[in-house]
Amino acid sequence: MNSLFREESMPVATATADINGAGVDTNWISLSKAESVVFQIALGAVTAAAAGAVTFQYATDYNGTGAATQTFPATYTSNLSTGSSAATLVTGATSLTIGGSDDNKLYTFEIPATDVPAGGTHVRMRISDPGQACLCATIATPRNSRYPGSQTGSLAPNPRGSAS
Repeated sequence: MNSLFREESMPVATATADINGAGVDTNWISLSKAESVVFQIALGAVTAAAAGAVTFQYATDYNGTGAATQTFPATYTSNLSTGSSAATLVTGATSLTIGGSDDNKLYTFEIPATDVPAGGTHVRMRISDPGQACLCATIATPRNSRYPGSQTGSLAPNPRGSAS
């Protein structure tokens, strides 16, 4: 295997689609080699009456064994189509509703491995059926991969073992 490629550090995306009638789940992302996972939702056109719920789940493996609802990240950001950004603090919530006022927003959430309950090794994001048209794409990116010999923040150890 190429030492610069680590499957656990690669982003995982879903294609842009109308999630009406289906919703969307990301793949389960392992936290065994990452300090956190950043989830992003890119919304396009959202029908005014749409109301989907964003939730996070944790499990003990890639198959979703023992899946349970994860407490929402303490803060998340939303970027508006105007280019402005807003950070929002959430306390103890388990979901966020997205709807008609969320056209063209990009939501960013980070789940630190330390926030996942004991025994949880994998996380995923779920967006429930909004009940109306809602164009949506998602991406999940593990951050700060941890491998023997690697330093915090690096994707892979330097194959020469030197700092240069």
